[in-house]
Amino acid sequence: MIWRSLLRTHLAVAELMLLVAVLGCTVSKSSEMPETDPIVGKLLVASPSMSEPLFRRTVILIVQHDSQGVLGVIVNGPVKEIALSKIEELMGQKGKKVEGNVPVIAGGPVDPKAFFVLHSTDYHRPETIDLDKHVAVTTSPQIFLDMGEKKGPEKSLIAFGYVGWSPEQLESELKQHDWFIEPESPALVFDDDRYGVWEDAIMRSGIDL
Repeated sequence: MIWRSLLRTHLAVAELMLLVAVLGCTVSKSSEMPETDPIVGKLLVASPSMSEPLFRRTVILIVQHDSQGVLGVIVNGPVKEIALSKIEELMGQKGKKVEGNVPVIAGGPVDPKAFFVLHSTDYHRPETIDLDKHVAVTTSPQIFLDMGEKKGPEKSLIAFGYVGWSPEQLESELKQHDWFIEPESPALVFDDDRYGVWEDAIMRSGIDL
C-alpha cells in the first residue's frame, strides 16, 4: 500500500523528532485548542471504496473539529518501539533505572515535529484534554518523564504528525461515502494489532467488504 510506504518513511524521522521534542521543541499545546464538538473522540474509518491511496484502510482518531477544520491522528500506521531509558537519558535522568518501551506511530503526513500522546484517562496534566471517557491527549514532553517513573497512563500511543481537513472538506467527503464514523474503542486505539485495526473497525460497523 502506498500510504504504508509513506508512513514508514515518516517513521524514519519519528525518533529524531522525539529527541527534539524532549529537548524542548515547541509544539502546539492541547490547552490552546479551541472548543470542540461531539465528533471529537470518534473514529473516522476509511470506506472500502476509498480511492485516495494515502488514506486507504486507515482509521483516524478525531482530535479536533471546529470552525477551523478537522485534525485527526492515524492510529493504525506502522509502529516503532522506543526505549524509555533513551528518553530519560536525553532528559538528564541517567541515574534512574527505567524499563520498557513506548510505541511510536506515524500519525499523518502533516507537521512531523508535532507529537500527540494518546492515552487512557487515568493520567492527567494541566495540558491534557479528554476526548471521551476512555481516551485523552497530552502534548507536554513531561509525560515521557512520568512514564519513566511509572506515573504515566496505563495505556498510551505516541503519534508524530497528523492529518487535517479544511472547513467543510471532511463533511463533503462523508457525503461522498469516503469515510464513516464509528464510536471510539480503546481496543482499536491501543490494544489491537495495528495492521488489523481497519478490518476490526469494518467488522464492528457491519459493512461488507
